[in-house]
Amino acid sequence: MKGSVQDQAIALAQQANQALAAADWSIALAGYRAALRLDPAIPGIYINLAAALKGLGKMAAARQACAQALRLDPHSAIGVRNWLALLDWADRTQAIQACHHLLDQIPESAALYVAAAHRLNNRDQFPELMDWVRSRPLPDTWRNLPSFDRAAIGYWQGLKHYFDGDLATAEIWLQQAIADEVTYQPPHIQLSLILAEQRRLTEALAVLDAACARWPDHGTLRHNRALCLLTLGRWAEGFLENEWQWRSGQMTKQDLPGQEWDGTPIPDRTILIWADQGFGDSLQWARYLQWVADRCQTVILLCPKALVRVMRSAPGAGYVTDGVCETLHFNTHLPLSSLPRLTQTTVDRVPAPIPYLFPTATEAIAPLPLPKPVSKPDQRRVGIVWASGFRSGDRLEAVHRQKSSSLPELAAALNLPGVQLYSLQVDRSDADVAHLAQFGIIDLAPQIKDFADTAAYLAQLDLLITVDTAICHLAGAMGKPVWTLLCFAADWRWLLDRPDTPWYPTMRLFRQTEPGDWSEPLQQVRSALLAEQF
Repeated sequence: MKGSVQDQAIALAQQANQALAAADWSIALAGYRAALRLDPAIPGIYINLAAALKGLGKMAAARQACAQALRLDPHSAIGVRNWLALLDWADRTQAIQACHHLLDQIPESAALYVAAAHRLNNRDQFPELMDWVRSRPLPDTWRNLPSFDRAAIGYWQGLKHYFDGDLATAEIWLQQAIADEVTYQPPHIQLSLILAEQRRLTEALAVLDAACARWPDHGTLRHNRALCLLTLGRWAEGFLENEWQWRSGQMTKQDLPGQEWDGTPIPDRTILIWADQGFGDSLQWARYLQWVADRCQTVILLCPKALVRVMRSAPGAGYVTDGVCETLHFNTHLPLSSLPRLTQTTVDRVPAPIPYLFPTATEAIAPLPLPKPVSKPDQRRVGIVWASGFRSGDRLEAVHRQKSSSLPELAAALNLPGVQLYSLQVDRSDADVAHLAQFGIIDLAPQIKDFADTAAYLAQLDLLITVDTAICHLAGAMGKPVWTLLCFAADWRWLLDRPDTPWYPTMRLFRQTEPGDWSEPLQQVRSALLAEQF
């Protein structure tokens, strides 16, 4: 055999390749081993050797062969892909540990770093991806990767810093990711969320406008844009754009017979309005049921069981049920959240007089007597709620934390002479129950089975002080004085910087001026309570 030793090794490997293509694994294996005895420093031969070993079912040896190829060429994308494919991903813990181990041996392999992260990300294992990014130093050679991989790294680093609370660094990474590969969508989405969370709504909208121009049919981008428009008070545009929520992956429309209602009067027809969002949204949008009833023969409202009794008190609610749709007879249908769009609601024109929900409904609800404190019978009666409703999911859990205060923090500010506090917090811990007793706060939760019970108690209180959760909408809809504590980046419906809201004329808003810091709004509430401003 003539030529250099390397040429001879390559020639033997090429002969082995023919056997590999014919699935003659043993012949291929012998050829590759012979080639590597001549020149053991050719990465590609190890990759093909791994394929032959895999064909023979020798997976551990195949992984070792691929790993050796990567040691010789840490930047080999095909070597990385083949090595990852040889891992047993059914045992994810062991597979991830193997990735860590190999990267410890070749820390300069940005190709392995990014490919492993892509593998975790593509399997929708978000916590595992964040664990990977946090636990591995970023290889110095990552800037040599293709633009898409660089953008992915920028996105992952942006997420890491976002969850660590470093929004400024997160923003830098996300901006860099967009600069590296403008056609990669996730950084656009996350950057807009970070800007909105800092109340930089105009900047967030600019990011979303540019992204939506590139991807006009992207549901999440369009829905995020709707939330920015709504927060900025551009409700006519925002409610129209909000229909993209159904294509964002966050909301699912019920598969109902017949066409969706477009607002055209149907005086001889029955319409099904179905509650498509949370309790608070449903209570807020109940104001539109009379508008619907004025345009059709009968309104059926389908909503969660906890809302049924109180929703029966809403004008225009002909029949309210939590029953399955197959048992209902209707001609057309509409999600409850689409009504602000059809009514062309604007900041200056919010329909429905207050109150539109009442503590009793058409079926007589026996009022629940408000427990009287033994030693303070004549004091002002103030209800409190300190935590928003909990829903699972990374982003929903984060929103819950942002919107919630704590019972000790709230009680310390509000437990004043001349005030008797009543807790309407339904979801509370054993520690909360102990704190209620410690502060002399009367706990109403054991008597509350649904929102009608809550309404019966609200009707007997002088004031409700609550974080942004469903009960503030119920109190506002009943026309009760309600003071609502808002987190720094409050929900769109509360607009920006206003102490009041067009939705509920009896509501006052107390806003955080620093993210996570309730001290200032609670001090404002305490001062107002002392001044009896309700």
